[in-house]
Amino acid sequence: EPVPTTGIEPTSPTVPTSTPTPVPTQTQPMLPTITPTPIKSPKPRTTNTSKKILKNGNFKDGSEDWIFKCNSISGAVASNVIVDDGYGDMWSKTEISDTGSDYWSVQLIQDGIELESPGTYRISFDAKSSVTRNIKVAIRNRITYTEYFSRTQSIKSGMETYAYEFTMKSSNDQVATLVFSFGKFGDSE
Repeated sequence: EPVPTTGIEPTSPTVPTSTPTPVPTQTQPMLPTITPTPIKSPKPRTTNTSKKILKNGNFKDGSEDWIFKCNSISGAVASNVIVDDGYGDMWSKTEISDTGSDYWSVQLIQDGIELESPGTYRISFDAKSSVTRNIKVAIRNRITYTEYFSRTQSIKSGMETYAYEFTMKSSNDQVATLVFSFGKFGDSE
């Protein structure tokens, strides 16, 4: 079974890229668990010469460069730990007891991503959840919250790879943020 991976990378050689990032995984029947992905994987990898723009995308340095947010005011109850998968790969795993009242109630974030314009970027991650649920992945300005890319993705119990491309049309941004949101989406979670 494929091992999850996450990354952001430019699709042209002059634009920065990133490496595997978080992968959602859920442990309770009705509550989400998020597990970001390692860089190493049992599946074959192709060589990528593009520049990675995420730091510690493989969680080899634990939670360094990552921010976990759980908004208890919205009713969210969650925790985040870095775990070893038994094959030497590190994962960020978020266990959620209550998703809170908003999609942004539980998040895994990396700040300080530099985006150049014009530039085309590739975002990829592997994810699974113990129950079918939505997550949101976005790249936005850290200060204004202007989104350059945003996608709500349905995540299922089997590990799958999700990949998207977006073109940076705004001016360069040196304080962009990658955000995985695992809170409540609609009335079903």
